[in-house]
Amino acid sequence: AAKTTIKFKNLKRGTTIENTYRSGEKFETAQIDRKPSVYTYEDESGNCFFMDSESFEEVMVEFKAIEDQKKWIVEGMECD
Repeated sequence: AAKTTIKFKNLKRGTTIENTYRSGEKFETAQIDRKPSVYTYEDESGNCFFMDSESFEEVMVEFKAIEDQKKWIVEGMECD
């Protein structure tokens, strides 16, 4: 039986896992919601904080998850 290996990246934590599946195996599709958020600040550990523009809820994203994009983000900037 054929097998496929897939790498999954956790967008909040920046971690990656690798799973192997048999051909024809089914699994649940992930739901990804994109919401406009405002970059508020970076803490002493390098974690970045974004505020949901609608609910004002704050979300922490580890630096390694957005490492490549971080140099283009400034405080108060609206991001998708």
